[in-house]
Amino acid sequence: MTTIPFIIAIAGTSGAGKTTIVNLLAKRLNNSPTMFFDSYENAETYPTDMHAWLDHGADVNAVKSPQMVADIQVLKAGGSVTLPDRRVIPARPQYVVIEEPTGRERDVMKPLLDFVVCIDLPLELAMGRRVVRNIKASILNGDDDT
Repeated sequence: MTTIPFIIAIAGTSGAGKTTIVNLLAKRLNNSPTMFFDSYENAETYPTDMHAWLDHGADVNAVKSPQMVADIQVLKAGGSVTLPDRRVIPARPQYVVIEEPTGRERDVMKPLLDFVVCIDLPLELAMGRRVVRNIKASILNGDDDT
């Protein structure tokens, strides 16, 4: 019997707690493998002209993560993948928990996700979490501008 992994996506704004939820849920699901959108970010991920993108409706389909999509497709086909952070997801895990900010909103993700949890957090709380995270990162990196 071939196991097709059940892909669970955690969606929400920056600072909503997606990474925390992904890690906690994966642990509860027998240490299931995890994937993070941020690990796949590169220079081509976001539209180059953000003003034009916003002026034209901010279509989330303009946000690209082709390697993440390809990796999920390989997992769905029964293969194993090596992630950008060099972790390996072996073939046929029961679950894979991913951080995907837009959930099923991007057309390429719709057929790949089996279940989506959307974190609905007030934006001022998400922004506060993000500011605290940035301050902590600055301190750890030895930046004096904090």
